[in-house]
Amino acid sequence: QTLMDAGWYQSVGRAYAGGASQRPPYDPTLDALQPVLAGGLSSIFEAGGEFEVIRALQIAKEFNLHPVIAGGGEAWKDADRLKSVPVLLSLAFGEEPKDAPPPAKPGDEDEPVDSRKTGEAKRLFLEKVHNAKVLDTAGIEFAFSTRGSRDASDFMSSLRRAVKEGLSKATALKALTVAPAKIFGMSAKLGTLEVGKIANVTVLTGDFLDEKSKVKMLYIDGRKIDPSKGSIAPAPRFNFGEEE
Repeated sequence: QTLMDAGWYQSVGRAYAGGASQRPPYDPTLDALQPVLAGGLSSIFEAGGEFEVIRALQIAKEFNLHPVIAGGGEAWKDADRLKSVPVLLSLAFGEEPKDAPPPAKPGDEDEPVDSRKTGEAKRLFLEKVHNAKVLDTAGIEFAFSTRGSRDASDFMSSLRRAVKEGLSKATALKALTVAPAKIFGMSAKLGTLEVGKIANVTVLTGDFLDEKSKVKMLYIDGRKIDPSKGSIAPAPRFNFGEEE
């Protein structure tokens, strides 16, 4: 409905610009959506389940939008539909179900109900873990999102599990650096270490997936920050257009 309202707002604005006598009312929300309708901005759709993704893609098609799927917990089920649609993939897998206890008596033909429930819960958990690998195999662009993760440790633990279950380390690193920059149209300034780009760099003591690795040094917009010093110096002040 909001997109339909934005379309109406666009049409009355064009009519007024073309000579119509009645000036349309100004609505900042509908005005902000004009670049979206014109195709100049991507539209991020929060969609975790299979049918949520389908609905988002249908809306994007109806209004000729450039969609980005956020969450994508079941995006692997829509891999064929997401060939040209990037995904901001959540790594919030939740707690891994524990194995069911063994049957009370060896040789029992009837599997305990609790065991069946545990097996189904474990299957659904592994679907989330394998999600990134399936999307990568299908050639779908995705970046990892911290949305839904309890903290940085939870996020990294889930990332290591995804790699352990088959996601390549190179793809995992790309989904943290190159891919998000590309999805948000910032590849000219972010994503890789190149001359002329913004110097946002994290230096670790070891491999980025090694649980024992620590942050040794940070560079934020070219400013060096040493975590071992315990305090961070304030950012420099810039007086744009003014003489020092």
